[in-house]
Amino acid sequence: TADHTYETGKGSYMLVDSSVNSTSIYTRLRSPVHPPTKGSCISFYYHKSGTNELAVEGRFSPILKIAGGRWIQTGERKEWTKGQVSIRSSQSLQFVFRARINPSEEGHIAVDDVSYTEGECPHPGNCDFETNICSWTNNNKGDIQWIRAKGGKPSGPTIDHTKSSPEGYYMVLDASLPRIPGQKALLLSEQFETTGWTDRHCITFWYHMYGDGIGTLSVLLRKRTG
Repeated sequence: TADHTYETGKGSYMLVDSSVNSTSIYTRLRSPVHPPTKGSCISFYYHKSGTNELAVEGRFSPILKIAGGRWIQTGERKEWTKGQVSIRSSQSLQFVFRARINPSEEGHIAVDDVSYTEGECPHPGNCDFETNICSWTNNNKGDIQWIRAKGGKPSGPTIDHTKSSPEGYYMVLDASLPRIPGQKALLLSEQFETTGWTDRHCITFWYHMYGDGIGTLSVLLRKRTG
């Protein structure tokens, strides 16, 4: 399959394949040792099939705190999916990707684009687009693409909402000619885990639309297929 970084067959990722590792139940991928932290974020993308299990755990520090408890995922993910874990520790720490495979069935676990940054993880889906597009992606099934822009170039408002400045960024779709009526652009969020949700959740955003025949802006929910 294509990797997450380049979305091509030439990109690399870390893989556990149950058909190859048929005698090993557990395998671990360890990070370098990090200094104590009052709040840091581990983010990564993963892809998995079968009943194999992927978990993120801590080593060395007995008081390593992972927000929400230990991160663990058992369901299939047939598309690259973002995972993130906020951690705090008063001692040196090392985090571990622990894969538990089922040797009796064909399946895999893949991990790509791992990063470790200071500051606790943002809420899933939150993004002001000032640095990048965070966990949002263009869907290649769209006819045209959303782009990250500023200052009305190539089109769009002259200032953003976050900074109220020409230097602030936003996502824009240029609907001017030579666009064809009916063309679509799809900007996708990461997949949200709804297990354990007891309350309704809210999506908020600011939008700007201008021009004759501008078309429509819709927010849709897509059920996970695997």
